[in-house]
Amino acid sequence: MFEGINLLEELKKEEAKNTDWNFVKVEEQIDSILKASASTDEHILSRLNNKNKEEKFKVRHYYPSDIFSEKAIEQLCEKYRLRFLDSHYFNGRYPYEAIEKIKSLELNNEAEINNFFVLAPSKLFKLEDAQNDPLLFTKVSDDAYLLIHQWGSDLKWWKKIIAFPARSYRHLAASIAVFAVAVAMFVPDTWIGNVDRVWWTRFGIFLQIALLLSAITVYTACLFQKNFSKSEWRSKYFNE
Repeated sequence: MFEGINLLEELKKEEAKNTDWNFVKVEEQIDSILKASASTDEHILSRLNNKNKEEKFKVRHYYPSDIFSEKAIEQLCEKYRLRFLDSHYFNGRYPYEAIEKIKSLELNNEAEINNFFVLAPSKLFKLEDAQNDPLLFTKVSDDAYLLIHQWGSDLKWWKKIIAFPARSYRHLAASIAVFAVAVAMFVPDTWIGNVDRVWWTRFGIFLQIALLLSAITVYTACLFQKNFSKSEWRSKYFNE
């Protein structure tokens, strides 16, 4: 129940929901024997740290299970309040395994990758003024990305609970309502006094708690310039 959250496994679940998404999958496995390296580690790191080029990676040899739609990635970001940004905004370190996988992809597809994207919590990015389980991708079509590598530790089990109210207006309203109902229902009858007015009193408590939480939420959002996950998942600004 309280196990860590593996973002790759969660992303696969989101992808499974998008049955209407069509992408031509070439079921060819990567050659097990690596050829001589076509790119140096420094050159790959330079491309990871520079701004992406518009060109897409023309992939021919890959594992179909490593292809994810943009919709599935967006749904995962909303659920766990994550960011999906160009790799040059990423502030963490890339493991050597990621560099090796980039080499392997380029060698087997005879093409150079010039666009990289990282899916991770916002604290791992160098966000403009406006090492938890990152996933590294490259764009292969207008609405599809190829997973290159996953590293780091799993997200904490409570991350989904904490991020739930911030997903959208509907999720926030539902969270406030559930909390207010819980407080109203757990108030002891002895505190209310008049037995004939118990439910009316509980309803009054519910309204007061809901209004109080709504006011605090609006004030906090304005004070710290916070937005919902649906608006933030592709934002390079910390206050957008």
